[in-house]
Amino acid sequence: MSKKGRKEQEKLSSEARQSKILQFFREGNSATAATLGGQFAVSARTIRNDIRALNDELAESAVIESKNGEYVMQVFDRESFRLVYSSFLKSDDRLNSGENRRHYCMGVLMRSAEPVLTDELAYELHIGRTTLIGDLKALREELAPYHIRIEGHTAKGLVLEGGEFDIRVYVLENCYEDIYAEYPLDTEIADMLENRLRQMNYERDVRQLGKKYLTLMLDRFLTGHFIGRLPDRYYNLTARREFSMVDRIVNLIADYFHIGLPVEEKIFLMLPVIGMRTPTDLRDAYQIDLDEQTGPLMERIFDEISQRMDIRLNREEFVKELAYHLMFMVNRVRFGIPLSNPLLGDIRRKYPLAYRMAQIAGEIIEKEVGEPVSEDEMGHLASYFGIYLEEAGMNREQNFSVAVVCGSGRVTAKLILVQLRKVLDPSVTIDLYSDERANEEVLNDYDLVLTTLELPYTLKVPMLRIREIFDEEALAQQIEKIRVSGMLEGSVDDGNRLVLEEFLEESRFFRFENDYYEAAVSRMATELIRQGLADTAFFQRIILREKKGSMVFENGVALPHTIQTASDRLGFAVGVFPESTVYNGKEVSVIFLMAVPENMDEDDLLLKLYDEIIAIANSPAAIRDMQKAKSYKDFLVALRW
Repeated sequence: MSKKGRKEQEKLSSEARQSKILQFFREGNSATAATLGGQFAVSARTIRNDIRALNDELAESAVIESKNGEYVMQVFDRESFRLVYSSFLKSDDRLNSGENRRHYCMGVLMRSAEPVLTDELAYELHIGRTTLIGDLKALREELAPYHIRIEGHTAKGLVLEGGEFDIRVYVLENCYEDIYAEYPLDTEIADMLENRLRQMNYERDVRQLGKKYLTLMLDRFLTGHFIGRLPDRYYNLTARREFSMVDRIVNLIADYFHIGLPVEEKIFLMLPVIGMRTPTDLRDAYQIDLDEQTGPLMERIFDEISQRMDIRLNREEFVKELAYHLMFMVNRVRFGIPLSNPLLGDIRRKYPLAYRMAQIAGEIIEKEVGEPVSEDEMGHLASYFGIYLEEAGMNREQNFSVAVVCGSGRVTAKLILVQLRKVLDPSVTIDLYSDERANEEVLNDYDLVLTTLELPYTLKVPMLRIREIFDEEALAQQIEKIRVSGMLEGSVDDGNRLVLEEFLEESRFFRFENDYYEAAVSRMATELIRQGLADTAFFQRIILREKKGSMVFENGVALPHTIQTASDRLGFAVGVFPESTVYNGKEVSVIFLMAVPENMDEDDLLLKLYDEIIAIANSPAAIRDMQKAKSYKDFLVALRW
């Protein structure tokens, strides 16, 4: 880069830094040159030079001067100062974003001691009045769920109305980085907090969150915004062991600033500790005492998942880790501690069954705590359930044997073997047979038979027809379904075949033109009873089950299910409503009715079926296509959306 280029870059960097310094002092803050230098990674001398340059620009409108070792700003002419300040903001690219402008407005409103005029705010942002009004409207909508309002009129000025705790939660959850990115928290205070939390074995995310809470608390408290009286449940936190540690830290900070900090501010700083994520190293978690309520709460969650979904969770290690996650999660929900989840969308798509389990758990937690559970929190909980389901699938018995019957010679048989080794676990046994050597007795000893030709006998084990050259991915999917259900027969050409298709028949497909929900379920149950796939009391059990909890999922998919005592086979029926019906205030478009054998122990099969149905429920387009199905064949086409 040329000398001229380097000078231009330095000039731009200096202007950006001076803009942030001016914004810092405009908000009523004070700091030493050394503190500001540490914040901007420059020397104290550079900061003093920046302040001299700023004073030249400010001329007679304001001055930044040192008092008692700290720099502060005095404004003499508001209108002239506004012009100078606006000129600095014009070069700030961040304010080209509507979101960043809203965050800037929030920062101004939450710190202003008097009503803020919209014309002045628009001038500062270098935008038109109409654009600002649009930004403020969007900001009002964002603030509403936090019980925060922007009151006033454009001519008289705007003020922020709301509880101090709610304002802090909004900032932490939405715009902390934009408002406090350059806040010069004293290095000694930051290091003290970091060291104390590190000594207590708190992980990095707790230490970072603690610094955010401390920064926000100090800024608000030192500028006269006290958190005030908290709901009674917060004061119970002072009896916890962690509070004594937080109390010592806050007292050291209070001594440093020569102030007194009330118990409410200490409780506020305790929130990131009690609402932390479960430590990566569980040995750190095990040093923390579990709340007495956590065990019973987890049992209620497990019972409800078992009641609604027939899924039994009983893995000891999973249960222990989940208990700590639940404890911290309940604390976050109870005390309003935000925890964002950037992976929420991916979790919902990849683990629909796990997310449904988390939703059921969320309902139980909401009843326990009396506060709603956010989707972000349900996403975190779904991660635990997803891990459990994945591990449950991976830990199935690997003793699996495959016989390959080929009538085209040894070279072709070897070619098939090479392809199979790409998609099967190394522990799987694969034996090759010519059509002449294969027979019914030999093949029935295997878990799966793959054959390139039509066999002249019927086998008791699953069988797949394959070509000599086949779609490896499709075959892998089919074999996985066989290992889950042990009941699949078909052709590898059909790689999109679902597990639930294996339990469907045309006689158990229904199209409801005028029936309401209960009548539709009754017709489907009657057919299962007629075919010997459910006992006569099956429908009554369905009705009782519905009273305990809704079996209607998203987008109008219903999954009524309960046990049956008539057969050891799983009974399955499906019905579609061309025009959605309403049941208990929810629309129903498709019904999947499932009759589960009373002594069925194939949890993996049920998990696969649930997973497929919930995935369907998450696809509005697939449901619309199913509603259009006029025949069983049309339904199968829609099923493979």
